[in-house]
Amino acid sequence: MSLLADLDAFYTDHRRCGEPGRRRRWAGGLVRLHVRRADRSPRDHRGHAVNPAALKSILALVATSTLFAGAAMLYQRRGTTGSALQLLGVACFVVVALAHAFEALAILPVLGWGQSNSIGHYIDLGAAVLGVTLVSAGLCFHYIHRVPRNDSGAR
Repeated sequence: MSLLADLDAFYTDHRRCGEPGRRRRWAGGLVRLHVRRADRSPRDHRGHAVNPAALKSILALVATSTLFAGAAMLYQRRGTTGSALQLLGVACFVVVALAHAFEALAILPVLGWGQSNSIGHYIDLGAAVLGVTLVSAGLCFHYIHRVPRNDSGAR
């Protein structure tokens, strides 16, 4: 028997997960997978339950914050109306990501995050619409007022 077959036999026959009747299996002999029931919530490395909505909203907040930093650098370099509109639009996207993080983590529940006809819903909706409008307007300004490139290579 090969080493791979020995490892596969060891993990499928001798080691059990935390649930009776569930076994660890090898996917191609390289990665050990933990088979769980579908009704269990995701767990972190310590076994604590992870809120998937909170994880998604925090990842969205990280992404929009990175986008905001890029838009701020663009505004600092160019200082044009288009880059200012893009910066304000991306700031609105950060507000949308914050609203989703507040909803998932139950921060300021009095605002009614995620409920229709609440102030939290209108903050989220208004910021999203304003963000799309401002970023689009900023891109249009940048396109209209761009400096034509010299094809000869000299500047």
